[in-house]
Amino acid sequence: MARGLNKVIVVGDLGRDPELRYTPEGKAVAAFSLVTRRQWLTADGTPQQAEEWFNVIAWGTKAERCKQWLRKGNRVYVEGHLQTRTWVGQDHLRRVRTELVLSEVIPFAAIESPQEVEDPSGLFPQHINKVMVIGQVETEPEVRASASGKLRASFSLAASQSWVTSDGKRCETTEWFHVVTWGSLAEICRQWLSRGRRVYVEGYLHTYAWKNQLDQLHWRTELVAREMVVLDEHP
Repeated sequence: MARGLNKVIVVGDLGRDPELRYTPEGKAVAAFSLVTRRQWLTADGTPQQAEEWFNVIAWGTKAERCKQWLRKGNRVYVEGHLQTRTWVGQDHLRRVRTELVLSEVIPFAAIESPQEVEDPSGLFPQHINKVMVIGQVETEPEVRASASGKLRASFSLAASQSWVTSDGKRCETTEWFHVVTWGSLAEICRQWLSRGRRVYVEGYLHTYAWKNQLDQLHWRTELVAREMVVLDEHP
């Protein structure tokens, strides 16, 4: 399988102090939450704002530095990749958690975050929520119109990465993304995308919650695409 790209860039504020622990093998792992905010104006000029929360994981010396440097409220640049874990809880229900595995971190402020500047237009964002993925389309795009008549397309995308361990063992992992597009980009998906095609997708993460018929809370994280490039020739 061709190599994929799974890259996330976030500039946001820490929602809590990093929690540091050590695995039985003695490797440090730190966990903290990060929030990004984006602002925009609706068609009638009404200011809107939305938040997205990220569960960030750091390993090794980077984990220890996060614990040493970072505090709740700090603004930081974080770069890494997405990882999704599943497990069954004590209530026998399946749990899903998406995490940002940190590879680089740059604090913007040692003690306090920069003062917030109001910018309802969103032209000068102080936060960044950016995801870049190269992968293979795994489901045929599903295109439908919203109640307002705007087109919405959705499909799944698989990005694979491989590496060789220190003992020479070759490993591979695949991360799955639920991709959503709107408007003219949705129309492009309908015309050009099909299962098996290889594409570059750039956008932002959006997580929402809903309850099923049993009143159980579920969460879903989507990659909302803003740019897309088909990387192979049309069959």
